[in-house]
Amino acid sequence: VNTLRALWRSSSCIFFRYNSSLLTHTVQDQVKLLNPPEEALPDHLLRVFYSCDGAATVQVDCVVSFETGSVSTVCIRRWNCVPGDPVIRTVKLNLPDWLVYQADGIVPESHRVLSCFLRASVRYSGSDDAKRFKSSQDVAFLLPKPFFSRPIKQHRLCTAWGREMLQLTQRFLQKKCPLEQETIHLLSAIYASTGESFGITKTLDPYRNELLEHLRVKAIPFPWCELSVWVFVSRYCKQRLCGLFHHIDSHNNYATPALFLTNSGRLHIQISGASEESSA
Repeated sequence: VNTLRALWRSSSCIFFRYNSSLLTHTVQDQVKLLNPPEEALPDHLLRVFYSCDGAATVQVDCVVSFETGSVSTVCIRRWNCVPGDPVIRTVKLNLPDWLVYQADGIVPESHRVLSCFLRASVRYSGSDDAKRFKSSQDVAFLLPKPFFSRPIKQHRLCTAWGREMLQLTQRFLQKKCPLEQETIHLLSAIYASTGESFGITKTLDPYRNELLEHLRVKAIPFPWCELSVWVFVSRYCKQRLCGLFHHIDSHNNYATPALFLTNSGRLHIQISGASEESSA
């Protein structure tokens, strides 16, 4: 019995020491955003769960991409990480004013935001910045708020008299979203085709708003459209193809999309893709 007790004590001691050493070496680099906001909000208290295997740095960035194609990375917070058990740290999420508030003369205007996300990372650095690398990171996407849905910042500072007068001008008091025609009505009444080699030509005007016009021009290489057409056929098509909706460009080619009626009563739809190859 004494021998069994001695063996049990020694084995339990060995088992305890083995587990202790195992737990010591399971500390790894990890970081997680526990309560990221769903949209860009001011003064959000963000909880960050992190741990590191060696002396490192924890960094929280805000990455914003704009409709113009540019990307901006803003460092929100950075602090040192020492090896040990995982830690939860609460940081104040100070996002840029141009992302959260309306422009008012003090808060600058920005381009239209396409996407926005928070990125927390554990970083190690060598002898120089070129050897800096990320061992672990976590990402949380934020929903950017439209300009007129953002709050107005209550500034805790004394503004100059000239800037106060600027805020009282029509530029800020009557700032409205420009009204643009989103849906184009090509025909407002029934069109009766006489079968001649001509029809109705519509020219679409550009947008007055610079951003909308930029997006329209940008979308030219990758166009898309939705057509709703009612066709009343009074007689059969006597040719191989009868044009319903088409346009011939300066190179004597059919512009996309093109809609025809066949002599068998079927619809023939022809579309040109980004590679300029037509398919029907």
